[in-house]
Amino acid sequence: MNSVQTGRSQRMRIGIVWLFSFAICLFNSGCGGGGGGLTIISGVGSGGTGSAVGTIGGFGSVIVDGQRIDDESALLEVESQPGSPNRAGIDETEAKLGQQAMIATDVTSSVASSVKIQPAVIGAVDSIDLAGNKIVIAGQNILLNATATHGAPTVFDGYELLSDISIGDQVLVHGHINPNTSQVQAARIESQPPGVVQVRVTGTVSGLNSTQFNVGALIVKYDSTVTMLPNGATLANGQSVVVWSGNTVSNGQLQAQIISTVTDTIAGLPIRVGGLISGCGTTTACTGTFKVDGFTVDTSAASITGGTSAQFIDGQYVAIVGTADPQSSVIKATSVALRSTSTIDVTLYGAVFDPVNTSAFLMHGVPVIVTANTAVNSGCLIAEGQAVQITGSITRNQVTAQNISCLSSLEGLTVTLRGVVSNLNNPANSFQLTNVLDTVLVKFDKATFVDGTSSSLINGGYVVVNGKVRNGTLVAKNVRIAPAPVASQFETEGIAYALNGTTSFKINGLLINFNSNVVVGGTLQNGHRVRVQFTRNSNGVYQAVLVTIL
Repeated sequence: MNSVQTGRSQRMRIGIVWLFSFAICLFNSGCGGGGGGLTIISGVGSGGTGSAVGTIGGFGSVIVDGQRIDDESALLEVESQPGSPNRAGIDETEAKLGQQAMIATDVTSSVASSVKIQPAVIGAVDSIDLAGNKIVIAGQNILLNATATHGAPTVFDGYELLSDISIGDQVLVHGHINPNTSQVQAARIESQPPGVVQVRVTGTVSGLNSTQFNVGALIVKYDSTVTMLPNGATLANGQSVVVWSGNTVSNGQLQAQIISTVTDTIAGLPIRVGGLISGCGTTTACTGTFKVDGFTVDTSAASITGGTSAQFIDGQYVAIVGTADPQSSVIKATSVALRSTSTIDVTLYGAVFDPVNTSAFLMHGVPVIVTANTAVNSGCLIAEGQAVQITGSITRNQVTAQNISCLSSLEGLTVTLRGVVSNLNNPANSFQLTNVLDTVLVKFDKATFVDGTSSSLINGGYVVVNGKVRNGTLVAKNVRIAPAPVASQFETEGIAYALNGTTSFKINGLLINFNSNVVVGGTLQNGHRVRVQFTRNSNGVYQAVLVTIL
């Protein structure tokens, strides 16, 4: 079986904590989502703990606003439901393009200790404005981005276009709140599994009385049954809040179940912040200071790349490096990088899987498309297991590769490899994995197993391993016990969409024909995460052999 494997086999169905101001909560244990406060691990590396806050734009290790951060030892902090935070070793198949990440890191060495993935809005779609490029969820206006200086284009998952979304769809949105318009500029729009009822909104309290308040156009109802976080917190107009509910929005109103308040305090530690400039104007540039994601930034001593200070206008995306002043809460910037039309959207480091065809494969769960305009380095062959670096642009729910360079080895890369087990050594928690190109030693003592256990490992068996190559050894985070390959079959994994009865659906940009007899795990619906085994005939038509609802 040719494998285009995402490594997402064990996914957490999560309502992830979203906090109104990322770095605020990084240093404030009294705020957070349902967990009542997630704290960072301090004392990382020699440069001192700081934070990196921004948009995920690549993997192998995780890349935030162009900065590659070593996440091998990081803890991923999420919530499976309000009030029950989970921690696990970060798995890049859980982190996705366009997500907003808050990372506790040694800013000097870029070594992360914890990672929090934080959506802006979760809920059912109320309305769709195709002409205006926006949708409304729980009274919050969500605007797609197609302006390069405002950030990377909105990436979709479970959709390809705004027109694919239907009213009532349950959707998760990552992005930045524009304080001037109160709109969320979407960096990522992701379809959610069918049957999920979940609402999360964030914003500023207005119109407060004893029974309700507004967040944007949404009326939030609250009473004595609502859990306030942190304990004893009170509401006030102008207060930043996160509202959680398992109820549906009705007539523009939502009965809250959990309300978390956000306290505007930060510490004097190194910080990287990526976001939209505000407080200036759309034509008149700020001089000396502006705001990014609610923080005041002092640029008087900062170097500027990607443009000039004349571009310090509202809506411009910037990446700030500096120090947060503990007294004034002002970020003293040492550098400001402006996003421009030449800024790279996505950078990927990793191992290639067998392409579905000569121009399509997945890397770190990202569908990659190779076109006639893609520059592939001389002598670089796109083959399973080949170490590569890819830079590209976001196109709907895919990445169009602009440049592909082959690397000399997998050393230091986070990869997903499929192959045959040999020299299994259970006492040493190791085996050798052989794929098309090479054989690598795998250590699995800290791995999570999927579709089996460590007892399922046998010499000659097939596995899919996700982990990081260190000193020539693949240190596994996830091991999936895989079926033996079948000639002329392919495999991919992702969110099903554009379902046409029991005839066809799309996944990762591929149109797959199927019938209901090949579906395992229920009745296939849009939004289901699935693993698909399929064939391709001489006309390039894909036919599903097995569709597993995960």
